[in-house]
Amino acid sequence: MTILLSLAYASYAIQVSDRLLTVEKGDGRFEPWDPVANKAVVLLGRDGLVNMAYTGPAHVGSVTTDEWLARVLSGEDPSPDQSKYAFAHVFGRPARFLAAHLTDVVTRLNEAVASRSVTHRLAVDFVGLRWQNRGRRAWPVVGKIAWSLGNGGYRWSMCKRRWGWESGRAFLSGASGRSERQARTLLRGRLACVDLRDRDQAIAAMIDVLRSLPPHDPTVGKDCMVTTIQRSSPHASIRYEPYDVRQISVVFGGQTVALEAAFTPWIVTPETIVAPSEIVGHGFTFSSGGLDFRVEDPSPGTDITIMRGLKTRQWRR
Repeated sequence: MTILLSLAYASYAIQVSDRLLTVEKGDGRFEPWDPVANKAVVLLGRDGLVNMAYTGPAHVGSVTTDEWLARVLSGEDPSPDQSKYAFAHVFGRPARFLAAHLTDVVTRLNEAVASRSVTHRLAVDFVGLRWQNRGRRAWPVVGKIAWSLGNGGYRWSMCKRRWGWESGRAFLSGASGRSERQARTLLRGRLACVDLRDRDQAIAAMIDVLRSLPPHDPTVGKDCMVTTIQRSSPHASIRYEPYDVRQISVVFGGQTVALEAAFTPWIVTPETIVAPSEIVGHGFTFSSGGLDFRVEDPSPGTDITIMRGLKTRQWRR
């Protein structure tokens, strides 16, 4: 389980998710399993740029849910060995509409339910910007993939609102997870007191809400992944906000040292796929599809730059 917080405003969209995976032990008890697990995927489609994250089971079959999502969205296995390949380039793959990507996820998810690869409810929230063409102004979009009782399967939904954002008075916010009702109430209250023209204020409010949920909800961690989708460059800005997990161990000259680090999510575009990574020293920026993607530096940084595949704790049934 986890908690996902989403915000859509006139010129930007933000999603904040925690990084903790837990194991249910019965009687409402949960134990930490992996404190730095990735739950997010940044997706560039033909008509939009979104960040999506999941809450629910951490695996689909034997594959982590975030990697499973990245595989479905990219149409292939983007990282057969994450310990060696942080980048995997794909050339000549046509850009697809967001609706086509979402339909693929729903189709594959329903197949996974039928094969018993997924036995618990999974939800995927997404938020970002859409456009009719690149030459015109983009508008915010929010949506969800969730189980539909009426249809007996997973379905996707997307906000159809396109106009009325420019006044700056309108925004949409949401939450998913075990404490979603409490989180929604807290988030609406905090955002009502924030000047949403200032993205940093909005991000700070969302992080405060997320971190207020533990220890009442043991499935929520305080380390955050923050993704901002905006009209100006960098169009996708990714920032790791540590609370407990700040360092990774690196071996130099036979000695193990601990260095300040940040973590990254999947990034899936028609041209490039970036697997979740651990970074030390400096972040990075790259362009794809005419848009700029920025992974921010760990804080504080170092003169040494290291980037390696994210090492996650392997699930044992």
